[in-house]
Amino acid sequence: MIKKILNVKTILFILLGTAIGLILFVLGEADDAPGLSAIGLSLAFLLIMRGIYYAHILRRGYHIPIIAMVFGILFIIFPIMLLLDGEILKLSAVFSIMMAAGIFMIILSIISIIKNH
Repeated sequence: MIKKILNVKTILFILLGTAIGLILFVLGEADDAPGLSAIGLSLAFLLIMRGIYYAHILRRGYHIPIIAMVFGILFIIFPIMLLLDGEILKLSAVFSIMMAAGIFMIILSIISIIKNH
C-alpha cells in the first residue's frame, strides 16, 4: 500500500493540487474574490482525487461518483449560502436549476456507487 502511495504520479498530483489550491485560495482571499478561492479549492480537490486514482486507494469506478457527489453537494449548498449571507434576496430560476442539478448529480452518483458495489 505504501509503495502505491509513494508513486511519482501520486505524489506529483497531490503536491500540485495542494500548491495550486493554496495559491489560488490565498490570492482569492487577498483580492476579496470568492470565485478565485472556489476555483482553487475545486482544482485542488480534482488534482488530489487524480492522485488518489493513481495510488489505487479506492476501487475502480468510485472516483467519478465521489467527485460528482461532492460537486452536487456544493451546488445545493451554494445558493443557500448566498441567500443566508444576504448576497441575493430571493432564489431565482438559475439557482433553482443549480439546486436541481445538484440533487440530480447526487442521485446519479449514489446509483453509480450502488452499481459498483
